[in-house]
Formats: sequence, structure tokens, C-alpha cells
Amino acid sequence: MPGYKEMKAVLIQPNVMMKDTGIQINHGLAVLASILLQNGCDADLNIIDTVSFNNKSYLKFIAAGNYDLVAVTAYSNQWEFIKQIASGIREITAAPVICGGPHATLFPGAICETDAIDAFVIGEGETAIGDIVRGIRSGNGWLNTQGIRSRNVAARGAAQRTEDIDVLPFPDYEIYDRKIVHNYPGIFFSRGCPYNCSYCCNSAYRAIYGGQGKPIRFMSPPRAVALARRYKDTIGPDHFEVDDDTFTKNPKWLREFLAEYRKDVNIPFNCNARPETITPEVARLLKESGCMTVSIGIESGDENIRRQVLKRNMKNSFIEKSAEIIHREGLKLSTFNMVGLPGETWSSFYETVRLNQRIKPDNVQISIYYPFRGTELGESCYSGNLVEEHANSGSYFGKSILKLPGFPKWKISAGQRLFKFLVFSKSSLLVSVRELLKDIIKSLPLSYLLIPPYLKMKKYLAAKGGA
Repeated sequence: MPGYKEMKAVLIQPNVMMKDTGIQINHGLAVLASILLQNGCDADLNIIDTVSFNNKSYLKFIAAGNYDLVAVTAYSNQWEFIKQIASGIREITAAPVICGGPHATLFPGAICETDAIDAFVIGEGETAIGDIVRGIRSGNGWLNTQGIRSRNVAARGAAQRTEDIDVLPFPDYEIYDRKIVHNYPGIFFSRGCPYNCSYCCNSAYRAIYGGQGKPIRFMSPPRAVALARRYKDTIGPDHFEVDDDTFTKNPKWLREFLAEYRKDVNIPFNCNARPETITPEVARLLKESGCMTVSIGIESGDENIRRQVLKRNMKNSFIEKSAEIIHREGLKLSTFNMVGLPGETWSSFYETVRLNQRIKPDNVQISIYYPFRGTELGESCYSGNLVEEHANSGSYFGKSILKLPGFPKWKISAGQRLFKFLVFSKSSLLVSVRELLKDIIKSLPLSYLLIPPYLKMKKYLAAKGGA
């Protein structure tokens, strides 16, 4: 095509000091890679972990790529690293550097903290990034794109939101190294969440769109099954990790999807569910369709904190009933929990331990609360002077950055490291000691180097056990 300029972009996924989680798929970047390709722009992925951040090897990757666009995704707990990353990139390329994701969307004023980032993309970026590529290619400029916030010009509203997500291309999970995908084969079939948890970005995202549109958008069941089938055929995972926040929210959608999934895909999967959505029928459908584990959010076992601080209006008795249904159907149960919440004490934290002991989960996750900018609870922490100045933690498994009068940092760290031991000690001393040893190893400075061989060994043992 005369005058057509082939373009290249690099998508950057910061993963610094996230040793407890390892490297996982970012679904947003995978979709953007497909959108870029639709617009005649090849996309590479550069994951910046702790090693490459410290030795700045990512700069060689970017310099060698001769990119026309650099796009970074940002969470609040990676922002301090992102500013340093962007400064290094700015020294080696004149290409536009844009930043999207939750931190850019919910705290757009942060762009004034650095000269190295040209603009933030506010909201969902699929439409915006296509407009940006066309603007760069034409030479007519791109800073007037809807949803773009620069240091000098406020955004003209949020980027256009795609209401029917069936029209979006399939995520390009092949931009990830196959080992990463096989270690955590994440997939998602919906966007958004109808609940209003104060610590989560979902309700804040809805607010920037003025509450317009549906709070949760599902792919149609045929489209969702086609995605799973394509993923299975191209990458060959042995199971899926369904990352939807509310996978079981719509029983009608779930019935239709699982019926087709069993016939056309039929590999095991794990999923997340709100306790309110777990019924005997839902649990039975999940089990019949190959579900292995259902993960539910407890977050705090103290009902007052869960209701008043986290805005999760559910009683412990309801969580216990949901767990009973999951166990009765022969599914494994996993729980999400937090420590270091505003208003929490050691006594209220121990209510979380006791609730987990009662419902007997097969696995538990315990994170340290991080005040994400733009969320209701996060902004409350900042306005209430609870956040340590210049404090930073690479992930919500790292350390607390809050000043809590009734819960000092050492107790928060001790609670996180002892949580699994305390939960499992009531049912199995062997399991509790094993989990304690794993958490001690994770706390070591270079423990992230052990994640790849650990995952490889875990997969090997699982295969031997199933042989």
C-alpha cells in the first residue's frame, strides 16, 4: 500500500520484586498485542523482572528493537520502578512512551511525576491504542486521542469502552514464553465485577465511565468456548486458570458455557467465585465440567472489618455454607485472605485464621493489603495519613506500607508468614510445617530464583502421581 508504514511496538510488563507470584500472563497486554497486529503493528513483549531491572538488560532489548511505540502497563505497587524504567528508555529512543493500566487510569495526575512518559491512557485501551498507531503512522499526531492524558492536557474523557467484547480479537497469549503460560495458563471470559469492594479497582473503573454500560460483560458462550479451544490447540496447557473475578455470577451463562466446554474443550480448570454465587447446582455443574478448585475471597474473618472497611457484605455463616457446598461436591477449596488492613489488630487478624480453620480449605493465599491509588480504601489511607512517605513494595506479598497504630509492621509480616502454618496446624501438622518452610524460603532475598525449578518439580511430581 503506497505510503503505508510498517510499525513495531513493545509492550512492557513490569514484574519487579514480585518474587512470591512469579511471572504470569497479563490479559490486557495479550489483547493489545492482537489489536496492534490488526492495525499493522507488530508487537513484542518485554517482561522486566528484578534481575533485568537491576542490570538494565531491558534497555538493550528495546534499543535493538527500533520500536515506533513503547507501551507500559502500570499497577500502583510498580509505579516507582516504572518511572526509573521510563527514564532509561527515554535516553535511548525518541519513540512515544505511553502508560496504561489501573494506576494510570485511577490516578492520572501521576504523569506529572515524570518527564519520561509522554501520556497516560485512561480506561480500557483497545480503541485508544489503535488510534494512537494510526496517528503516529499518518504523522498527524496522536495526543488528541480520546482517553489520552499528557502532562499539559487533561484527558478528553476515558478511552472508548467496548461493550460487546465478542468483537475484540482473541488475546495473543503466544507473545508469552510457553513455559510461563504452562506454569500458569490463565484465561478470562468476562470483564468487570458488579460488587463494590472498597479495595478493588472494578468499581472505580465503572465510575470513570459514569456508571454507563453493564458492570460485567461476558463473552457469549460460543465465543468463550472458541477462545478456550484455540488456546488449547495453539499452546497445549494441561488445565486452565480461569481468572474472571465473578465466573459463577450468571448461572444461565455458566450452564450454557459449561455444556459446550465439556463437549469441545474438556480439560480441567480452576476458577474464582464469590461465596454468594455458590449453590448446589453451580457446584455440581463445575464438578461435572472438570473444575478442580474453587477459590473464594474471605479477605478478613472479622465481619466488621469485612463489612465496614472492605465493603464486602457477607456473614461468616454464609462463607461457611458456601465452603460446605464446595467440599460436599468433591471440589477443592482455596481462599483469598489479607492482613494489614486499616483498623485491624492481631486479634481481628486471628479471626481470619479461625474462619479458615473452620472451613478447612485445601489451599490459602495471604497477601498484605496495599493501598491502590484511586480505589475508595486506598485514597482513604492516603488522606488519613496512614501511608508511609516514599514507601514502596513491589507486590502485595512484600511488605506493608501503612502506619497502623494497633498493628505494627513486624506483626503484619509475622501474620503473613505464619498464616498457613496456623490455618493447617489444626488439621495436619505435616502440612502446616511444610507450608511454614515454604514461606520461610520465600522470605529469603534471592528466593525468586527458586521459582522456576520449584514449578518444574511440582509439575513433574503431579504427573508422576497421575501416572
